[in-house]
Amino acid sequence: AWSKLGSTVTIVEATSGLLPAMDPRLGRTVRRRLKDLGVEVLTESLAIRMDAGHLVVASATDRSTERTLECDVVVVAVGRNPNVSDLGVERYGPKVSDSGHIVVDPQRRAAPHIYAIGDVTDGPALAHKATAEAEVAADAVAGLPAAFDPAAIPEVVFCDPEVVSVGYSPGTAKDADIATNTFRFPFIAGSRSRTIGDTAGFVQLVADESGTIIGAQAAGHGVSELSGELALAIEMGATAFDLAETIHAHPTMSEAIAEAALGLDGRPLHVTN
Repeated sequence: AWSKLGSTVTIVEATSGLLPAMDPRLGRTVRRRLKDLGVEVLTESLAIRMDAGHLVVASATDRSTERTLECDVVVVAVGRNPNVSDLGVERYGPKVSDSGHIVVDPQRRAAPHIYAIGDVTDGPALAHKATAEAEVAADAVAGLPAAFDPAAIPEVVFCDPEVVSVGYSPGTAKDADIATNTFRFPFIAGSRSRTIGDTAGFVQLVADESGTIIGAQAAGHGVSELSGELALAIEMGATAFDLAETIHAHPTMSEAIAEAALGLDGRPLHVTN
């Protein structure tokens, strides 16, 4: 955003790539776009100190190698801590984890007559997660059966291009010892992306050995709007065949989901397997 408004922007990232908590392909897609926008990305780098309006940056592997960046504003964006220090949790009974989050049960109950939702509890700090938790808590307070147990919570980064991750990625599935099949459909082969002239990015589906969709990732123009269908597929236990046989409107970005499903099902349509 700042680059598009005319500022010179440098991103200093300690890891080897952008969006390190997500599938590496998503970070690479964003990095290519940042290069087109003129944003310099310094990976495996650390911000060491400020010197008279200058930011001193060093290599994460060799701190003796320093570089000075002239800058007007430095934004530190390395995460957030739950703000529970002044809530009186020590007085009213809720337990706090080592990470500083309030511990809750599936009904969001932290202590008798106390419920907690949102960023003060564990999990991704996302508004839609908090809303879903609030519904569970309200039902529990009213004595209705309720539990917060989602199969997947969609995560969206509203950068350029947009990025979506739902459920397992190939990497996290491997870490969980889940055998998977993956197919990635590039938007350069998509109908809608070609008509709007923005073909960067892809839709990737991850399925287990039975063909059930357990994860999805996407990067590209407007892919945040695909997050609902991707999450629904995981929640409903849809298979690649189910998605492939669902008629998707043409030309739309959502067609890429069907195309990726066709690829997973062994019959890719507009790309080679």
